[in-house]
Amino acid sequence: MPGGKIDYWGIALVAIGVAGLLYGISSASVGLTSPQVYVPVIVGVIAFAAFAMLEKRSANPVFPIRLLAHPAFLGAVIMGVFWNFGAAAISQMLPNIWQSSASPSCHRRLPASRARSSPAPCSARASRAAPWPSPATGS
Repeated sequence: MPGGKIDYWGIALVAIGVAGLLYGISSASVGLTSPQVYVPVIVGVIAFAAFAMLEKRSANPVFPIRLLAHPAFLGAVIMGVFWNFGAAAISQMLPNIWQSSASPSCHRRLPASRARSSPAPCSARASRAAPWPSPATGS
């Protein structure tokens, strides 16, 4: 909010959570039972849990947790996570599969591009059907 206080604790907890999860997951090549993997992941999960509890009580939250109670917003967040995993898989794996092909790979990416744009009209309809809560008032 303009003129509001900055939630430094919330920012710090998100940073610790993201850094812990990313470092732990990126170190998975040493083995999932290695403390180099599971300790940062546990620290990251604890930081995210503390972030959620802090943001519920904060007067000026970094991210208003109550927005997740709105079904359309929660659905958009979940779809965004799956969408980004799918887009990463497509961008990383398909060029490896198509490198032996004689045809240009750009033509083979068209179905994936079309599939990425197809949820847009559905999400627009869903956002019009359910009114969005105001982040300031929560209603």
